[in-house]
Amino acid sequence: MSKRGAFVVAAIATLFVLQAGGAGAAFWLRRDGDAALVVEQTRVGELQAEAERAVPAPAVEVALPKSPWQLHDNNDVTGAIEMLQGLCDTTGTSVEGIKALSATTPGKQAFQLNLRGTPRQVANLLIELEQNPRLHVVESGRVAPGGTGLVAVDLAVAIWHRGGLQ
Repeated sequence: MSKRGAFVVAAIATLFVLQAGGAGAAFWLRRDGDAALVVEQTRVGELQAEAERAVPAPAVEVALPKSPWQLHDNNDVTGAIEMLQGLCDTTGTSVEGIKALSATTPGKQAFQLNLRGTPRQVANLLIELEQNPRLHVVESGRVAPGGTGLVAVDLAVAIWHRGGLQ
């Protein structure tokens, strides 16, 4: 036999051995997988039988804590402007303008406030807005110098209610 023929025979024999080894490994892995499947199927059957025997627990109602927010049923622009003016008066912040913006989101009324006061007065106003039982969200703000010891503040405030667009 020539060298080339011996090389071909050796290559075929090597491939045969590799293929037989791969088939043996696949058989071994498949056998382990089948055994694991049988174990899991048995466990599923046991758990289903246990679930059928189990007595359902009675439903328990959980009392939710009362929301701290008092949402009005409808959009009351006039009442909201009066309330915002009152908060400004309480904190000593002077109002240069309050404008109700067009409502674009159901349940939300936006306002633009132009204010002037000391930094402490403005900070107290923000605290009052945050702690007020009506749900207020300060959406944006801008602070600029407003004279000796004062700041000019522009705030975009949203007040939420249960009603729709108006």
